[in-house]
Amino acid sequence: ISSFWACQFTSTTAGDLFQENFHPFPNMLVDLENKTLDSTYEVRSFLAYRQKEYQLALDNFEKIPNLTKENPLQLYQGVCYLALGNSDTAREILLPISELKGEYKDAANWYLALAALKSNDINETQTRLQLLTNRSTYIRNEAQVLISKVNELE
Repeated sequence: ISSFWACQFTSTTAGDLFQENFHPFPNMLVDLENKTLDSTYEVRSFLAYRQKEYQLALDNFEKIPNLTKENPLQLYQGVCYLALGNSDTAREILLPISELKGEYKDAANWYLALAALKSNDINETQTRLQLLTNRSTYIRNEAQVLISKVNELE
């Protein structure tokens, strides 16, 4: 009986894997050196993002004029929604970025995999991670480790 209880308390869930693997994407767009909150909405967004004040970051992102679905700022907005537990909105925002060419495509796929994981959508998680493991991406190793753990959930 004791081994039964040990297994019950050590089994990993999709939520556990999300928590272990979710980290905010580093700010690569806005120089925050010597910036204050009286700066632009873009700067305000990233100052809040850096402090993990995701709702405040979102409030400021939404005030940026002409923020299109193809804008890399959307990646950070999607990460904010994901950090706040709103996987569906995060997925809506990240999906167009994942279809673009360029440096943010892989990041968008990583966060889409995490959003699917948070929603316990194992098939979508595996699909997104497989895209990353099939390419030479900066996140390939992390995707390989995570996909092996996700495969153990089934």
